[in-house]
Amino acid sequence: PSSQNWQQCSFNNGLFTVTSLSAAAATSTDGISWTARSVVSTSYTNTVYGAGLFVRGAGSTAYTSPDGINWAQRTAGSTTWGGIAYGNGVFVMVGGTGSAVTSPDGINWTARTLPTITVWRTVIFSSGLFIATGNGNVGASSLDGITWTVFSLPSSGEWKIAVARGTGLIVNKYASTEMSRHYLNTTYNPETQFIVPRAISADINSWIRAL
Repeated sequence: PSSQNWQQCSFNNGLFTVTSLSAAAATSTDGISWTARSVVSTSYTNTVYGAGLFVRGAGSTAYTSPDGINWAQRTAGSTTWGGIAYGNGVFVMVGGTGSAVTSPDGINWTARTLPTITVWRTVIFSSGLFIATGNGNVGASSLDGITWTVFSLPSSGEWKIAVARGTGLIVNKYASTEMSRHYLNTTYNPETQFIVPRAISADINSWIRAL
């Protein structure tokens, strides 16, 4: 609907939602025709849908909506949230320095602790796991958003993660040639390695790529 620094795009429950860094938002049912929506903050996380609600974070607040258009403000801790995901019946938001919160309904949130001190920027839910990334050379995975396991990334950077077809792609914002894929809690560097699904053991998690 307008020229903005559009930051996030999500598709949930039949609705596309985009938000910007300048307090703007829009929704669409087809990705072609968009309607401007009112917002009350900047720097939103992505939007997710679960438990009958659209949910997203902004600053230290969570927002919920039954329709993706009209939003209610919720209390969700005291840090700046970088990402949100929904899976296994729970919402998870990450951000700040080792901070996370979980909620069964998007309304009532409980503070959690991630296992390492960094600024967590993104979290996704894939293959039954929450996977979080941020600044540094590590990521973390969890079944429930409460107990987290650290995994290593190829280098230190500002890592952001996306997911498609059950496989995550983690990309370093400041070094575009560096990336890492995550498959069933196994991390590998696709530039030097490849992974064989269903051929993973405790001793051999990836294979060296022959170029």
